[in-house]
Amino acid sequence: MHEVDSVYGDFQTEKQAFEQAFKYMKYYFPDKQTPDIYTFISEFSLQKFLFETDVNQEGLALGLDMFLGADYPYAQFIPNNPAFSSYLIRRFNKEHLVKRSMGALVEDIIGGNQGSNLLEKMIHNGKKLYILDQLLPYTPDSIIIEYTQAQMEWVEDNEVEMWAYLLKEDLFYESDINTINKLVNPSPNSPGMPKEAPGRTANYLGWKVVAEFMKRQPNYDLIKLINERDAQKILNLSKFKPRK
Repeated sequence: MHEVDSVYGDFQTEKQAFEQAFKYMKYYFPDKQTPDIYTFISEFSLQKFLFETDVNQEGLALGLDMFLGADYPYAQFIPNNPAFSSYLIRRFNKEHLVKRSMGALVEDIIGGNQGSNLLEKMIHNGKKLYILDQLLPYTPDSIIIEYTQAQMEWVEDNEVEMWAYLLKEDLFYESDINTINKLVNPSPNSPGMPKEAPGRTANYLGWKVVAEFMKRQPNYDLIKLINERDAQKILNLSKFKPRK
């Protein structure tokens, strides 16, 4: 595919970024196997997935045609597909390739989200963001959470207001999945908050809580963090206070 060759004809920059991320992964998770990287043309269907090769080696497959940039006309190939909404394809670029791919590995390490309320889900997702931040320490926070720079600045400037909204609406222990999904899943915005609020604001706050928790618990490494399943304990011990 010509477009892939024009964007990824030289994969050296991405290869070096993966090698660095894998070094951090091996440091934090010494028992985790470093995968071999395979690139392919997905015909606009898959960005990345993990698989086991025929020699019991883990592979990380990257669909490079799903990382051609936000200006690429994805929607013309499958019209009306919500997966190609503008707020989603903004992440379909080289800048997000390593982060999104490492996200698949973190998902594999941390496991599925078994939480039943918003607090449990936002802490689980906060763990993933925190771990990605450790594996990709030179990657901007806006890429880690997949916000635009303007969105990143907005959430950083409005932590108090976002936290107050969740408290006011009694959402921390909300168990309705539709209500929860509006605050933790990708979306153009966070319903109930100002129009400038991006989606997944609960995940951002969960990330901040986990980061504060880890600052106050020097005896916790990333493995122990993953194994700590008590979201309320993490919140309490974090002593998190939104930044004013």
